[in-house]
Amino acid sequence: MRSRNTATSLQKEEKKQHDTRLRIAAVVAVVVACLFTGRLFFLMVIQHGFYTALAAGSQTLYAQLFPERGSIFVQDSRTKEEFPVALNKDLFTIFVDTREIPDDDTAEHIAEQLSEIFQYTDEQTGDVYHRINKRDDPYEPIEKLVEETTVQRLKDMALPGIGFVRQATRFYPEGSLAAQTIGFVGKDVDGNDIGRYGIEGYWN
Repeated sequence: MRSRNTATSLQKEEKKQHDTRLRIAAVVAVVVACLFTGRLFFLMVIQHGFYTALAAGSQTLYAQLFPERGSIFVQDSRTKEEFPVALNKDLFTIFVDTREIPDDDTAEHIAEQLSEIFQYTDEQTGDVYHRINKRDDPYEPIEKLVEETTVQRLKDMALPGIGFVRQATRFYPEGSLAAQTIGFVGKDVDGNDIGRYGIEGYWN
């Protein structure tokens, strides 16, 4: 009789453990499904415009950014004149849609032109050549934080496959002057701009 009760207890315990494992597996499955759905929503809805532009082979892309930060000015207490201490400056990322590169000669020509503008070494020029000669990549970044004057030079050259992504970058005309009061803009864990300390941090 005692053995039968023991066996019954063991069966109940095993069933309980089995049910617990099933519940845990179900919770994990739901969490994974939610993460997958969220990622799919982000790609299909939030970044839809960006990928649509890439697919269309657009020559100029404008990055989908958070609203631009406002400029910061200080006022001379005597003259009442205002001076900018924090501004937004447009810089660009240069990329190549390698699908638009028809052959090796074109890839070599583009690499040489980029080398002339950005003063690459022979090794860097070779690296750029191999990167833009993939033929199947719609977005191959080449240079970041490029001035608008350089972008205009590239536009005038009308090189095939070259595209541009505009990025508003924080610029401090007075350098480190009053940096403790003004603060600065850095990056969060997701790579987005975020104010650090001072006025920049206060107005996030």
